[in-house]
Amino acid sequence: MSRPMLIIMTVLLTATGTGLVSFATQVQHASGVADTSVAAQEAVVRRFYAAVNETIATGRVDGLKQVVDASYTDRSPIPGERPGRQGLGERLLRLHASDPNASVTVDSLISAADSVVVRISIDSTRDEALAGLPVANRPRWWPQVDILRIRQNRIVERWSGLNGLAVIDPPVSVTLKLPQPARRLHLERVSLAAGAALRLPGDEGPRAILSEQGTTVVALENIGTADTGPRQRSVAAGDVLALPAGPDIFVRNLSSTASSFVLLTALVLPPAVPGAGVVQTWPEGVTVTAIAPAVRVQPIGPGAIVTLSHATLLPGAQLTLERSDGATFVSAAAGSLDIATVNGWVTREQGTWTATSAGNELSSGQGVAVAGSGPLLLWNDSTEPARLLAVTIRSTAP
Repeated sequence: MSRPMLIIMTVLLTATGTGLVSFATQVQHASGVADTSVAAQEAVVRRFYAAVNETIATGRVDGLKQVVDASYTDRSPIPGERPGRQGLGERLLRLHASDPNASVTVDSLISAADSVVVRISIDSTRDEALAGLPVANRPRWWPQVDILRIRQNRIVERWSGLNGLAVIDPPVSVTLKLPQPARRLHLERVSLAAGAALRLPGDEGPRAILSEQGTTVVALENIGTADTGPRQRSVAAGDVLALPAGPDIFVRNLSSTASSFVLLTALVLPPAVPGAGVVQTWPEGVTVTAIAPAVRVQPIGPGAIVTLSHATLLPGAQLTLERSDGATFVSAAAGSLDIATVNGWVTREQGTWTATSAGNELSSGQGVAVAGSGPLLLWNDSTEPARLLAVTIRSTAP
């Protein structure tokens, strides 16, 4: 590592408050960078954050492309995001969709050689929510410190301190028509290899599909002639689809790589299902994992609004969710996650509820249903990022 970069990394680890100011003279003297060069670099940095705010506010990435080089590399990427400038733009567009009034402010700058250390504060006017559940402690969605490397007046590399960050994806909702009030809900994850297909019986109850990866074609079979709805739909990552009870469902992965989706079923009759986290063998190329099987809930109906949302919790991140009416599911889609409730209960099995005021760890693929009126606490106590899925189901009846 070069001497200027070593100095910058030292600043990142130690500089806060007045200490950040006191380091400035040392870094500039050691690097030998002229004041005019420092001023030019800092102007590029301010243009970068102005473009970040513009993208969040307007949903346009033109300004971002002018200041971020096509070869841009994020050395501290958030798991699940695309690499490079495209991934940065997509992250900001998600913020635009969920909170267009959010913004970042440059508090302090320190330059050394071709890099700048930036201390940042964030602002947001929107109350954060995960799957419709209000977040009591507003999570930090941008790092407190960035290191930006500049070449030819454009940002080419970025390092960040990600610990404690929580990135919540915009929620998606769909309405299910229930032929009768649902008393059991079944949540599972379906993974399909390229070209793989699966048929699901339609007599188990209405379903909601949330596509997580790839593109899947969903076709309804054995539909009556009076039904004028679409027989076939393609769902890409992030899409949600409501499916009625009755017709069988045929799904096929049209992607060249694996696809996956979360399947919620409002059960008419509880099927024989494996325990939560148990993988069952299906047709070739198909894996179905029960997240929370046939969980008994308070009756929901005659219609239900299903809201789903993903979130990424970096090490040290935590969320406190206010509870609401209806049923709530939480699943660790990747990594491990700790969960606790205040005046509440959780269950992984059919109808076996336990109080949990202490931490209850969920490993990747596991999930729980949550009941009770108190807050729901989620946190990542591991050294690796965690990806979670939250699902809420509420009755449409007043």
